[in-house]
Amino acid sequence: MSLARRASLNIALKALGELGRFAWALLLILVARLLGGESLGRISFAHSFTYIFVLLTDLGLSILVVREVARDRGAAGLYLGNLLSIKLLSAPVTFLLIAGAIVLSGYPPEVVTVVLLFAGINLARGMLELYGAVFSGLEVMGREAVLKNLHQVSLLVSGGIALAMGSGPTGLSVALLISSLLVVLIGSGMARRTIPLFRPLWDRALWLAILRRAIPVGMIVMFIVLLNEIDIVLLSYLGEGERAVGAYAAASKILKTLQLIPMLIVSGMYPVFSDLAMGPKDALNTAYRGTLKLLLMIAIPLAIVVASLADPFIVLIYGQGFTLAIPPLRVLAVSIPFVYLGYVLVNVLVSSDHLAWAALVTGAACAINVAINLLLIPVFGIAGSAIAATATQVVLVVIGALATDRAVTRSGWVQLASKPMVAGAAMLLALSLVGRVSWILAFPAGLGAYLVALVLMGSLREEEFAAVKRLWRNVAPQRVRHP
Repeated sequence: MSLARRASLNIALKALGELGRFAWALLLILVARLLGGESLGRISFAHSFTYIFVLLTDLGLSILVVREVARDRGAAGLYLGNLLSIKLLSAPVTFLLIAGAIVLSGYPPEVVTVVLLFAGINLARGMLELYGAVFSGLEVMGREAVLKNLHQVSLLVSGGIALAMGSGPTGLSVALLISSLLVVLIGSGMARRTIPLFRPLWDRALWLAILRRAIPVGMIVMFIVLLNEIDIVLLSYLGEGERAVGAYAAASKILKTLQLIPMLIVSGMYPVFSDLAMGPKDALNTAYRGTLKLLLMIAIPLAIVVASLADPFIVLIYGQGFTLAIPPLRVLAVSIPFVYLGYVLVNVLVSSDHLAWAALVTGAACAINVAINLLLIPVFGIAGSAIAATATQVVLVVIGALATDRAVTRSGWVQLASKPMVAGAAMLLALSLVGRVSWILAFPAGLGAYLVALVLMGSLREEEFAAVKRLWRNVAPQRVRHP
């Protein structure tokens, strides 16, 4: 199967596997509507707090196993068995670290209980991600999709039953933990059927070799997770109440759901980037610029729509009790184009084996994010955290673009971004003019103005995308013409 067909199939199955994210989002909406902002804040804090610890102790092992198994499928049992043993040893250590950190932080007993239950939930999730990584490396991604969706749907069903029975955050967390452990048992059975010799192994020499190879990737993953999760943890630590944390979590969840678009597109382009990194730079530059341009053209109107409709979005999804989430959602909407571009930049650096640059970019952005949050949260509350998140994504793109231009290939950012930005300005103008007459007609008019502007400026020229199509069809790099 050609690189293009494999990438297309992989992205389709990845998309199927990520559908389960909507089940978790739906469960959080149910929590918000049935239990209120305080309970949503507690659940969101427990999830973010424990997920950070679980990822810190994972060290990128799940990502590493995808690469190693893809290179040597016969070694799948060897890698899975040893990584399973590492997980079994690190799990109790991680749990004790979480328990010590939350107890020493002085939170009330009911919060500590929910955090400890979520520690078990996220440790179970880590085990499922290991199984999914092996399935991904073997390119049996249908099984990975089944396992991911089974876990997410089981959380929705068990959580929904708990909520229907009148359970609060603690009862809900118990139900989620039970369902997670049951899915781990099912995942173990799927792994055993896929790899008949699957069992825990204790090859300490291989452990050291795995850890050495995993640490650079693990650092990048750790920084990205901190970028996504640390704001909720800092809001709680800096004294924002559970209702405020819940409001911010409600706004940020909308943005995280929209991140599925660049994640899926970039996951499909990743093998293409990796292949082209071994050839002439012009070919990689074409794929890189084409992907940046595509995501930017999607992100700009999306950001405008989310910012403009923040009020009805929040009320429709979460209810009237979450109006506190509207201002941070408007601020976070500004970050959408930068989040989309950041996905491409980091993946181009990783696929071309510039892991140090990728770690530097994500690490610098993470440090800046923490610093800005610490400065702005005490003054502006959840709005300060939204400003910090948006500013951080801008910094990540700036640093990432400089690193990519220096280490990989030049992109021509002014030419790349100018036309979609002008089209975005045309969309805003149409929205403001037509919106004075009818908001029902304003958004179709705005999108129409956006597309017309792109066509008039030549951003949708067929030959620009034809070059990317030739790459996608696995044409030799030297035969690809740069538009």
